[in-house]
Amino acid sequence: MFDSNHIILPYDFSEAMALTAEERIDRAIRRVREHDDWEDPLQWQSDDFIQAPPTGSESEIRELENSLGAELPTDYRLFIARHRFLSVGDGLEIGGLDAGTVSHDGERLPMSVVPSPWRVEMDSAVPADRYIAIGQLWQYADGDQLLLDLQSDEKGVYAYLHDPPPNPVGAPLIEFYAPSVSLAIWRMVDEWCEFQDEDEE
Repeated sequence: MFDSNHIILPYDFSEAMALTAEERIDRAIRRVREHDDWEDPLQWQSDDFIQAPPTGSESEIRELENSLGAELPTDYRLFIARHRFLSVGDGLEIGGLDAGTVSHDGERLPMSVVPSPWRVEMDSAVPADRYIAIGQLWQYADGDQLLLDLQSDEKGVYAYLHDPPPNPVGAPLIEFYAPSVSLAIWRMVDEWCEFQDEDEE
C-alpha cells in the first residue's frame, strides 16, 4: 500500500510555518478569492435561494465530530468555524460544513456544495478507523482524496492516490501531503495559484 516512489513532491512550508494557523487559513482564503480564475461555488446557485452562514457554530462542529466518531484537530476546527469549507476549483476542495440551506417550494433544504468529511474504508491494508477523508485532490487524477490520519499524534494530512502513474503494482498509494490541515490548505491554494499563473503566461 505504501510506496517509496513518491508521486507527491516535497513542498517548502517555511513561509506558512512562520504564521499562526489562523493567519495561514485567512491568507490562503483571501488569496483564492482575489485570484481572477476562481469561481465562488456559492454563485453556482441563485443568490435568491441561498442562505449561507459565513461561519460554523460550535454546535455544528460538535455534531460533525459526533457523526465521525472523532475529535478534529484544532486548526481544522478553526477553519470550519471561520469558513465552513473551501472549493478552490474542480476537485480541489477541503470539506467541512454544508453551505447552508436552499429554499424549494417554501421548504428549506440542506445544500451541500462541498462534501463533508467522511470515514474512509479502502481495503484490508488500511485500518478502517485510521483515516477521515477531508477533501478532494484531483491534481493527479480524478477521485484522489486528502486524508486526515487519526492515529498519528501530529494529525498529518495525506494524499490518497487511487491510480498513480507509473504504478506497476496497480495498488493505491498514500503519501504525505502536509503536516496539518491548515498547512494542507496553504499548499493546495499555493500550488493552484502557481498553476493558474503559469497557464496564463
